[in-house]
Formats: sequence, C-alpha cells, structure tokens
Amino acid sequence: MSRNDSIHFCNWEGVRCTLKNPRRVASLDLTNRGLVGQISPSLGNLSFLQNLLLPKNAFTADIPPSLGHLRRLRHLYLTNNTLQGRIPNFANCSYLKALWLDRNNLVGQIHTEWPPNLQELQLANNNLSGTIPPSLANITTLETFHCSLNNLECNVPDSFAKFSRLKYLLVSANRLTGRFQQAILNISTLVDLGLAANQITGELPSNLGNHLPNLHGLFLAANLFQGYIPNLFINASKLTLLDMSRNNLTGVVPSSIGKLTKLSWLNLEFNKLETHNKQDWDFMESLANCTELRIFSMSGNRLEGHVPASQCEWLPQVWFHWMHLVFRRQTFCFLKMLWPTESNSQRVRCCCNPAISFRCIC
Repeated sequence: MSRNDSIHFCNWEGVRCTLKNPRRVASLDLTNRGLVGQISPSLGNLSFLQNLLLPKNAFTADIPPSLGHLRRLRHLYLTNNTLQGRIPNFANCSYLKALWLDRNNLVGQIHTEWPPNLQELQLANNNLSGTIPPSLANITTLETFHCSLNNLECNVPDSFAKFSRLKYLLVSANRLTGRFQQAILNISTLVDLGLAANQITGELPSNLGNHLPNLHGLFLAANLFQGYIPNLFINASKLTLLDMSRNNLTGVVPSSIGKLTKLSWLNLEFNKLETHNKQDWDFMESLANCTELRIFSMSGNRLEGHVPASQCEWLPQVWFHWMHLVFRRQTFCFLKMLWPTESNSQRVRCCCNPAISFRCIC
C-alpha cells in the first residue's frame, strides 16, 4: 500500500471511514499485502476503528498493547503473521466479536478476562502454555474456541458446560490429560469437537453423541482412550467426520455405526478392534446405509475371518480409499483381499464375488 497525499485517506485502498464529519477511519483491511516489521502502536489512536484486518503478512515483534484500547473494535484479524510475545489484554474492547490470532509465535498463558460479547476466539498454532481458564465459560456469546497446536497442559474445564452457543471446540494437538469430560456432552450446539493428539484417558462415554444433534465432526484420534466403542450416536444424525484412530479401543465395531447415514470419513485404524466370526463383521453391512462414505480405514487392528459377499456390496463407492488406507502392509496382522489376476476395473466389479475372501496374514 503506497501513500498518496493528493488523495483523501478515506479513499485509500483498504480504508473505510465513517460517513459523518469529521470523517474517521472505521475499517482498515490490509490482508495479504506483504507488509513487514512491527504493527504500529499508533493504530491504537484510531478511536473509531471497528475492523482491523492484517492477516497473511509478515509482521513481527509484539502485538501493540494499544490495540486493547480500541473500544469500538469489532473484528481484529492478525492470522498468519510471525507475531511474538504475549497476548495483550482486550477485556476493554467490549464490542469485540472476533479475535483471530492463530498461526503466529505467541507465547504465555491464555488470559482469564475477555470481552463479554466475543463470538470467535482463534488462538491455534502458537506456543501458548498453561491451562484453559474456566473463566472462558463466562463468555456466554462464544461460538468458536480454536486453540489447537499449542502447549496447553490441563483438561477441558467442566465449566464449559455453561456454553449455550458454542459450535466449534477445537483443542487438538496440545497436552490435555484426564478423562473425557461429560460436561462437553451438554453443549448441544456443538458442530465440531476436536480433542485429537492429546493424552486423554479412560473409556468413551456411553452416551457420546446422544445429546449432540448438530455435531458434524468428532476428532478423538491419537489419545489414550480404551474400552469398547459404545453403541452411540442415537441423535448424532448430522455426523460426517468421525476419527477415533490411534487409541486403545477394543472389542468389535458396533453395527449401530451404520445409523450415521451422513458419514463421509470414518477412521478407526490403529486400535485393538477385533473380528473372529461372521457376526463380528455385521458393522460392514450396516455401513451400506452410509451412502456418502468416501474414506474408510481400519488398518492396524486385529481383524480376521471371512466377510460375506452380501456385506461388501457398498465397497465400490469407497474403493480407492479402502485399498490405499486399509490393506497396506503393517508389521502385524492385517486384512488382505485375495484377487483374481484381472485389471483394476474388473477388480472393482468383483469385490462382491463370493470367491473373493479376506484372510489375516502376518
């Protein structure tokens, strides 16, 4: 952005001003302009500023504390820079609705005080540490809390059950511990729940999904969950993405999983799931109800036996993903499909041939 003194600043590219005189800067959008250096502290003097959008640049150094004095500020987007230091206090920005600070190099702990009308808090992909403060639940308007890819060490607070509007709770790739918090299941507005790549232990709640009618994505991979996959998802009819891979889940896959008719991604790989007889494969037939399923993986489990041809008639729709994800060689027992020597197109057509069976090899 180049300055031209012959043009009123309200007509500069990326600048929007108030309509009343004297005209004041109300919005500054410099997204992806290749800007470098420090964000100017003088921006804190733009007392009528409502929107400050500076994502996808190369700003460095600390976020100026003066931005926390912009009482009319509604949207602050600083995503995808190389900002450092601690997060300033924005508690006085009482109109602030969206604060995007993700994909920077910010450090320190998450503040205990935040603007009362905040709807979106994006802190992912930084170097934040400490805990998730229970006081966050006092922001009753919060709809998005995204804090994945940090160094948080705690559990998701029970107080999160207070959220009445939360849609996106994403805290994957931290160091969260303890058991799955039942309180989360009371947040009926949840659309995406991301707890993957943490150290959460214990069994999955038996009522998981029963009270989450709006859930689209459930990401529990790479934790320490154990026990059976519960007969769940009675009311999670909108679920499209389910990832429980890389845990210690045991037993058989419940056939009730076929009630998730909107599923497009199902990943159960690298657990201790088992099949020993024909009945244990019933879940395969139930998945025929999931007509939108495109990616399905069960590699790295303890599967054996023969799959009846009638239970794999739906396979062609997910075929290439199945072949790539499920039947790759592992260092322990896995399923392999025994094909006649035919072309790939013939193999797809033959996938329901009774002569084709599965076996466990090591």
